[in-house]
Amino acid sequence: MLGRCKKGKEDDEDDHDESAKQVKKDWFEEEKPCRFYDGSKTPLQSSSVYSKEQPLIYFEAYFYPDWSDKLRPKISAQQSDAMSLWLKKKKEWDKANGDFRDDQWSKFSESIGNKPIQESDPPVRGEQLRRFPCLGRNPLTTWEVPLMAFISPIIIPETWSFPATLLHWVHCLNFDFPTSQARLGLIPEGKGWNSTEFFLQRRKGTPQDHSVLLCSLLRGCKKDAYVCKGTISMPGKGMEGQKLVEHVWVMTREDGWVTFWETCTRQMYHMKGRCKKTSNKETKKPRMKSRRGRRRGKKGADGDPEEADAGPDEEEEVLSDEDDKNEEKQAEIQWEEEVEDARVSIDDMVSLPTIGRMPKPKTRADGKDKKKGRDALLEANKTSRDKSVVAPNKDLLGENNTVTWLPYDSIEVVFNGENCWANRQNHHPACITYDFSDSGEEAEREVPPKNGRKGSEVQATKKQRKWEPLLKKDEEQLKQQVQPIAPNVSIQRALMPTIVESLRRELIIEIKQNIELHRSKQGVDVQWEVQSEALEKQIGAFLTIHEAWLYIDPDYSKVKDLKKEMDAADVSEVKGTPVEKQRKGFIYNILKPKTWNKHGSPYFESTESYRSYVANQERQWDSLCSKIDEFILGLDNFPTRRGKNFNGVPCHFNTSEHESIRQYLSKCPEFEKFINLQDEDVIFTVEC
Repeated sequence: MLGRCKKGKEDDEDDHDESAKQVKKDWFEEEKPCRFYDGSKTPLQSSSVYSKEQPLIYFEAYFYPDWSDKLRPKISAQQSDAMSLWLKKKKEWDKANGDFRDDQWSKFSESIGNKPIQESDPPVRGEQLRRFPCLGRNPLTTWEVPLMAFISPIIIPETWSFPATLLHWVHCLNFDFPTSQARLGLIPEGKGWNSTEFFLQRRKGTPQDHSVLLCSLLRGCKKDAYVCKGTISMPGKGMEGQKLVEHVWVMTREDGWVTFWETCTRQMYHMKGRCKKTSNKETKKPRMKSRRGRRRGKKGADGDPEEADAGPDEEEEVLSDEDDKNEEKQAEIQWEEEVEDARVSIDDMVSLPTIGRMPKPKTRADGKDKKKGRDALLEANKTSRDKSVVAPNKDLLGENNTVTWLPYDSIEVVFNGENCWANRQNHHPACITYDFSDSGEEAEREVPPKNGRKGSEVQATKKQRKWEPLLKKDEEQLKQQVQPIAPNVSIQRALMPTIVESLRRELIIEIKQNIELHRSKQGVDVQWEVQSEALEKQIGAFLTIHEAWLYIDPDYSKVKDLKKEMDAADVSEVKGTPVEKQRKGFIYNILKPKTWNKHGSPYFESTESYRSYVANQERQWDSLCSKIDEFILGLDNFPTRRGKNFNGVPCHFNTSEHESIRQYLSKCPEFEKFINLQDEDVIFTVEC
């Protein structure tokens, strides 16, 4: 444990050494055989500090013999109790989710909702699961903690808080999948979740790491943000076909809108009417009623002293729904001792004295359209299916609120920094609502009338929860133990221009060497274009336009209007000046705008709440248009060789690591097409 063993010095005074009293050594001073690693001249990578030379580190690693498997670190009694409580809570959580699956989804054997919630014992290869996680593992202490502990608000400047800017910034962090998650499509239990501090220092992580970071940033911006865990369909290998893969994304709620933030594709999906509006003023206009007789310094009609400050003449107040109902009931009852109208029923008619044949009321015969046998059973099953709690919400399947553009197949768990909820509705995220405040308390229900008489009995029925919370209202002890793993997370400042320039040059050299090596293996030489200032300026302007386009929201009104105009009109029918026509053609043909939210966006519907974001998009759009106009004007002097055509492909990377960029380029079909050209009369150029 102290390093290399020191060689003892040969001394002639052996008798003196033997007679000397031997000192007892501690456990870490005892010499034991172990493995050794020499880490001399190990290069340091992924550092934010600029250096002209490759930084190196010198170290030695000794692998001490492993301890026994039965050895466990000592933990306090309080920590042990907390771990046991969370593990017990997880067992209850899994049991409740399994019971719900057996009760509600057993009728739909082929549905996603009927997938197993846990792995089989022994595990089955290729088994598709629908799991409901609630715990993760703290990477520092390796203890089981709730998923809420990974969320902690992060304060950022206002310029970064705009939706398009924030989503693009999180998307620029590199994606990295563990081997087990990439092979099985399942998030590793415990080790699959990391804190935001660890993710920012590493600068690469899984989609769940990106989602946890984005949720923390949104909560720092005072947004009602949540992390969602669900599944998506991915093509399988060989004969597997489509398989379900676990995926994580972010959700926000505001003014009746629910927005899904996808960090992998940098897209936002807006759904209207999926939650209750936070403000009642916009949804319902109050009815006004004036009352007289309230004077300053006098009590109100009901003798309430709080009404002494009423206005001198008249005062208008808002009547609630309960007041309206009370007034309707009072209008129906004119006096207290009102007797209900007498009605003659069929039983009363039968009991009357008759002579001869007793008259009977006419009865309707069974029609020919009445279904019997198997058809009746199918109709009953269909009715039962439509009334099931897991049936799609029909109110969300109208023309104005139907959503068909979500890439997700199911949603299981939603959590934030306070609680975690399990889905108790339909498995598809577009067919359910997201109101987590719905309780499961008993609600009174009036019994249906019998024999034409009004029923007076009241029966209590339990209301089904749409989202089952992990922590109930009475579990204050567990709520107090939910503490963020990284409560104070700071965002590092941007890299210095000198570092960025150094990375840019190194990347150009790396890509050139890869192209030369690839073409040399095919027996083809590489000719490089002599770099000129005009060529670098024009290509740099083209890349700058693509970078500026990433900050434009696809739901911005001018983007939608341009796409709608270009889709419907021919090239000759485009309106505007020649410069505007060229600009529209550039945006439509080169940048290729795409829109998917057919019902609009909450960021442009309510301009009062997002006035600053709309103004930011206007500035971004004006800046983009000016850059496009400048680029088009420079095309007349573009330095192209005689008899040559200039073709290229722009690529955006979310990392500066050479190995990752090399892998991304190998999967780009346009890049592969260029480097595999067998013609030697091809001139290459690389710009970054």
